[in-house]
Amino acid sequence: MAKNYNPARGMGRWIGNIFFVVGLALLTGAWLITRDTVDLLNIGVPAQGIVINLVESRDSDGSTYAPLVEVTSREHGVFRFKSSLSSNPPSFSVGEKVDVIVDPDDKDRVIINSFGQKWFMPAIFTFIGSVFSLIGLF
Repeated sequence: MAKNYNPARGMGRWIGNIFFVVGLALLTGAWLITRDTVDLLNIGVPAQGIVINLVESRDSDGSTYAPLVEVTSREHGVFRFKSSLSSNPPSFSVGEKVDVIVDPDDKDRVIINSFGQKWFMPAIFTFIGSVFSLIGLF
C-alpha cells in the first residue's frame, strides 16, 4: 500500500532545518565574540577613560546613545573611541569616569570594563541562537 505524501510535512522539515542552521550560526557568532572578549581581557591592560560625548543613532524605533570615551593609557597616550553598544536611556553620562581594557598592541581594540559592555552581545546571540536551534530540532 502506497504512503500518502503530505507536502506540508516536507515543508515543515525544511523550515525546521533553516531554523536550526540559523541558530547554529548565531551560536557560532556568540562563541566568536566571547572568544575575542576573553582574549582582550587576558592580554589587555587597564586604563582610565572619561565619557566626553553621547553619540546618537537614529532609526525608525527612535534614538540610542553610545558613549564616546577619551582614554589615557601608557601604551597609546590619549585617544578616543566610540563604544559599539548603544542604549536608550544611555548607560553612561557625559563626564563619567570609566575603566577600560586596551590591547597593548592595538588601540582600536578597546572595551569599557563593565558587565554589559563585555557580555551583552554574547548573551543575546546565545539566547536567540539556542531558541532557534531548539525550534529547528522539533
